[in-house]
Amino acid sequence: MKKALIIDSSLGMTGALRSAFYTAKAMGDKKDVFFAIPKKSEASKYIMEEGYVAFSLPGFILKKSVSDALLYIPSLLYAALTVIRILKKYKIESVFINDYNNIVGVVLKIFDRNLEIYTFVRRRPSSQNRKITKLWIGSAVFCSTRVIAVSNAVLSELPKNKKIFMVHNGLDIEEKLSAQEFPDLNVIRFVCIGNYMADKGHGDVLEAFSEASKRYGNMQLYFYGGDLGQKKNKIYKLFLKTRAEQLGVSDKVFVNDFDSDIEKNIKKNHVVLNCGYAESFSRVCVEAGWFRRPVIATRCGGPEEIVEDRVTGRLVDVGDITGISEAMKEFVENPDLIKAMGCNGRSKVWNNFRFEKFKENLLSVVGDQ
Repeated sequence: MKKALIIDSSLGMTGALRSAFYTAKAMGDKKDVFFAIPKKSEASKYIMEEGYVAFSLPGFILKKSVSDALLYIPSLLYAALTVIRILKKYKIESVFINDYNNIVGVVLKIFDRNLEIYTFVRRRPSSQNRKITKLWIGSAVFCSTRVIAVSNAVLSELPKNKKIFMVHNGLDIEEKLSAQEFPDLNVIRFVCIGNYMADKGHGDVLEAFSEASKRYGNMQLYFYGGDLGQKKNKIYKLFLKTRAEQLGVSDKVFVNDFDSDIEKNIKKNHVVLNCGYAESFSRVCVEAGWFRRPVIATRCGGPEEIVEDRVTGRLVDVGDITGISEAMKEFVENPDLIKAMGCNGRSKVWNNFRFEKFKENLLSVVGDQ
């Protein structure tokens, strides 16, 4: 395979970055795949833990402040020149841009029209500003050899273009804990894994849990996530703790930092929740199925392609706190559903989202052009 550089804008561990590791694995040996991330990103330690080399780029993501806007163009140009030096030094032939709002590919294409550029769309375009999203998507189509949507939900929001393909993310995690391991059903433990951002729906999950726990005392709720070093995310995390106290459930709700041991945090709980407002895919939903746990998810895009209602979990409308609460109650009232739906989830993930299938589909899109 050709050497590849993956450009990612994550400031910490995200679902997009975890997915990028599978892209890297599909592309070949670790010595032939490199990452480039923002200089201040905490993601470098996770990349190095996976055995890859991570290069630092200057910040070039457009923000709202005037000072950031003024620095955007020169930072973008500097980042592109840095990438070009990396490509030449390591004789890298293809670039993967890990989300469409990173337009460094446009500058790279201007400098080298023959460079192979592949751009993933890992966010639902409808979840962002329409005008700037149209510009980003147009730029991605212009500069890319291929544009890759990660779900049909995303694909449906993109223009019709022969460059655009859909490839579901894949998964392959070696189980370190017993496949039979299962917590005591006397207390039903719910877990919500996702960085502390308001649109991830943590607040709705907390309110729903509070309602359900009024009827059933044998419930606990665990949150795991990072704040990506962002002040607003730190405030949101603190809000969840404060709100749990206000609701009188702080003894049953545990707001934890990010933990990279996904298997442990899923397997020590019974039911996984992903109640975001606009999900392009949902790596957590796939991981839950892989580890035989049912999911309560919102009909917000990607999860609808992973979770089968009343077969592998429950689907509810976005923002439907009552619906989330009723789904929680259903698992408490009928704990046998947990094992049954968990087994169904494993089968669905194995048939549709395992790594081998992802690799085959990805290489069919990015293979020799």
